[in-house]
Amino acid sequence: MTGNTPAVFVVGFQKCASTWLHKCLGEVPGICVAERHMTHYYDINYDKGSAWYRARFSSSEPDAMLVDTTVTYALDDAALARIAAAVEEPLFIFMLRDPVKRAFSHYWHEKQKKRIDYAFEEVFSNYDLYSSWVLPGFYHAHLRRAERIVPRARTLVLLAEDINKQPEVEMERVLEFLNVAASCPPSTRAKVNVSANKAIRNPSLWEKTRAQIIRRMPASVRHFGIAAPVDQALKNEYERGMNEETKARLTAVYREDTTLLRTLLGRDLHEWNT
Repeated sequence: MTGNTPAVFVVGFQKCASTWLHKCLGEVPGICVAERHMTHYYDINYDKGSAWYRARFSSSEPDAMLVDTTVTYALDDAALARIAAAVEEPLFIFMLRDPVKRAFSHYWHEKQKKRIDYAFEEVFSNYDLYSSWVLPGFYHAHLRRAERIVPRARTLVLLAEDINKQPEVEMERVLEFLNVAASCPPSTRAKVNVSANKAIRNPSLWEKTRAQIIRRMPASVRHFGIAAPVDQALKNEYERGMNEETKARLTAVYREDTTLLRTLLGRDLHEWNT
């Protein structure tokens, strides 16, 4: 592919703060991201051709650094091979998160948008669901496959847990990796894609809703400690979380891969339950 084309790729994974990074990078002078998060050019849209791809970055300056944040590339060997054929020295950014939490967050993201009507527990009886929500969390395997395309020296790994704790530090790591001299952009401290009950995100609204429900109950019922059941009822499925049996099984599924990942990254990953 000739002409100004992306050489930096955020290749994985969904629900690991990639939207945050996409927005932050779009605010850095000299960097251009696609108009929409995830072009899917090297996987879904490859047949549309390079002119279509370049048009996704139509606002870029001639010498701008173009960044493609499509977090499904790491799951697709064909996409990785296409990148290797098109770009001489690509840079890869991987964004990881506790794989158990990532899987459930991915599920809820789809369900909240009414794209699916499954229960999360069906992930172990339906391979389509397993491949969508569970397979992305085998991070060690994905990183090793990507090394066939891009050496470790041109790969940066970020953890969503680190971003939540110290976003400026992690953003500085990204800018250093890209060799860009710039200060952290305004959106560095912003949170994105928070899946939660609106009432619970707003404490005053939460207390008002809770009080109204309790007040409407008969006096004979209010004296029997009903606050906890009310709190649980007001939570949505995401806040209640997956059941303990499914969580334990999913933790076991990821254990071996996560152990290998600890060695690869040189981190104990104590933030994760796997």
